[in-house]
Amino acid sequence: MDYHDYPPLYVTADTASLWGQRWHKRIIGANLVLIVVGAAFAFVATLGGETLRVTSAVFSALVLVIGMLPRKVHTRVHDDKHWFEGRAVAETAKSLTWRYMMRVPPFDDDLAADAALVSSFNEICDDVSGVDTLRSARIASTQITPRMREIRGLDLAKRRTIYEQERLADQVRWYSQKSAYNKQRARFWGWINVSSELAAIGAAIGVIFSEMPWINAVGVFAAVTVAATAWTQLGQHSLLTRSYAVAAAELARIQALARDATTEEDLRNAVRNGEGAISREHTLWTAKRNDTLAPVV
Repeated sequence: MDYHDYPPLYVTADTASLWGQRWHKRIIGANLVLIVVGAAFAFVATLGGETLRVTSAVFSALVLVIGMLPRKVHTRVHDDKHWFEGRAVAETAKSLTWRYMMRVPPFDDDLAADAALVSSFNEICDDVSGVDTLRSARIASTQITPRMREIRGLDLAKRRTIYEQERLADQVRWYSQKSAYNKQRARFWGWINVSSELAAIGAAIGVIFSEMPWINAVGVFAAVTVAATAWTQLGQHSLLTRSYAVAAAELARIQALARDATTEEDLRNAVRNGEGAISREHTLWTAKRNDTLAPVV
C-alpha cells in the first residue's frame, strides 16, 4: 500500500499530526534554548565592566520577553491537538482500512462493507474536537480508494500475503527502527545531562578555590541540565526504546501466525490480533504523552 492508497481521511489526519508534532517540538525547543541563552547573558553580566554588565542585562531582558512568544504561538496554533487528535484518527482509520481489505467483520458483507466503513470514519471524525480539517476530510473526496477495493477482491492467499508483508512486516520494521533510534537518543541526551551536571558541580567547586568571576557559571550549566531533562521527558526515549521493542516482538509473532493462515477465519484472527496489538501500543503511547507532554513555560 502506497501512502495515497489509503483513505483521504488517513492522509489528512497523518499530515495534521506530523505538522502538530513538528511545531510542538519547535516551540518547546525554542523555549528551552531561550532559557539557556537568558542564563548565559545573566552570567556574562556578572563578569565586570559597566558596559558589559548593562549590555548583557539588556539582552537577557530581551530574551525573557521573546521567551513569552512560544506560549502565545502554542495557544494560537493548537499544535498539541493536531499532534494527538491527528495521530488518533490516522491510526484508527488505518486499522479500519486493513480490516476492510481483509474482510474482517463488520466488513465481511460485500453489500454493507462500504457503508460500514464510511460510517466508522464518520464516528471517529465526530469525536474530533480541535482540528477542523479532520472533520471536513470525510466529505472532501471518496474514502474508499481503488487499491483498497482491489486488495479486498483478491483471494485468501494473496490477501494473507499482503497483510503479512505490507502491514505486519512493515510495522515490525517501523517499531524496530524506532526502538533503535530512541535508544540512541536516550544515550545522547543522557550524556548531555550528566556532562552539564558535572560541569555545574565543577563550577561550584571552582568558586571555592578561585576568585575569578568567569568561573561561576553554575547557572548556565544548571539551565542546560534543566533544558536537557525537559527535552528528554518530551522525547520519552528510554520508555519508547522498551515499549517499541516489545511491540515489534509481539507483531513478529503475529506475523508468523498470519503467514500460516489457511482459512478466512484464520486470517481474520490474525488481523484482529495484529490490529489489536498496534491499537494497544498507540493507546499506551497516547497515555504516556498526555502524562509527560512538555508544557510551554
